[in-house]
Amino acid sequence: MAAGISGTVRELVSRAPVWGAAVYADSFDANSTGDSSTDTQGCYLIEPLESGTYDVVVVPDSMSRARATGVSVGQDGIVRVDLDVVALGALSGIALSRSGRPAAGIEVVAEQVDAPNWGEGRSARTGPSGVFAISGIEAWCDQSCSGTDYDWIAWGCGMTWSGRSVRVRPDEVADLGNVVMDPAGQISLRLLDNVTGDPIPDAEVYAYGGDNYILDSASGTTDADGWVQLRDLSGDMTYGVVAQPSGHCLLDTALAVRPGATTTATVRLDPSGDIGGTVMYSADQLPAVGWWVCATTWMGAGPIRTGQTDATGKFLLQDLNPSGTWRLEFYDACGDYSQALENIVVESGRQTDVTLYV
Repeated sequence: MAAGISGTVRELVSRAPVWGAAVYADSFDANSTGDSSTDTQGCYLIEPLESGTYDVVVVPDSMSRARATGVSVGQDGIVRVDLDVVALGALSGIALSRSGRPAAGIEVVAEQVDAPNWGEGRSARTGPSGVFAISGIEAWCDQSCSGTDYDWIAWGCGMTWSGRSVRVRPDEVADLGNVVMDPAGQISLRLLDNVTGDPIPDAEVYAYGGDNYILDSASGTTDADGWVQLRDLSGDMTYGVVAQPSGHCLLDTALAVRPGATTTATVRLDPSGDIGGTVMYSADQLPAVGWWVCATTWMGAGPIRTGQTDATGKFLLQDLNPSGTWRLEFYDACGDYSQALENIVVESGRQTDVTLYV
């Protein structure tokens, strides 16, 4: 007899069967997965499954998902797992400025605390009166069906707010009341070439920070003078700022932001280096065409650059940071690993040439 999981999916309050819902079973220790869907009676059957411990998740239309964890499946026999689902929840409130006026046009985002891979955030924008309502929020149903914790953040129009955790319950509206927004901070950043002193234009710059599990971020592109403005950032927070301008080293720094203030900084970046070379077949000295070359830092960590050999066996990997050493891995045209070159030194503003015989 094959091993598997079966059960019935019902709405928690009415006890009505839920049909057409997708049901998934996933086991990490058994490296086994399965899926099914409920019939008109709300019943499902997932088989065959390898023996192991499974998480079972049901995903109905227009209702919150439910899950059961630690379901033990043996070598044979069907394990019964019944699941209850509930209506979706909602989150509402009124965004106000510090002067007490309605804050219109504010983006409000709710993200599930410790969200599983299948979770997702929801958002809404405030109207002229500052009112916002985020509907369709997952209120996960477990043994207690007590709801799900969400963190939330709001920003826009020169204001920002990082919210506290709030419990969203099935078929209820979690009212945040009046949300008084803080003046947003911003980062004014200029990128310059460390050798020539020239501005670095057209560089994509990202600032990211976090508070109560919510990612707060902004991005922008440097202008002809190397300046970029990153706005609507939460105050009293330190942001990581990253960029990888063409022809220059990676920018990876941290800048503190204060409410209503502008943090100004100038960063000089060294020119990056390149690795070029040729891959040849040792037997006949012919070029190895279509081979893949991958550059990584020590033990495969850090930035990765990939390229492919041309009709003459040559390749070029650009924009590599000169700090540390690099490892080149070579794969044939079918993607099978061949060999590697270790401890390749890259110099700022220069190309390092290598030749590999395979």
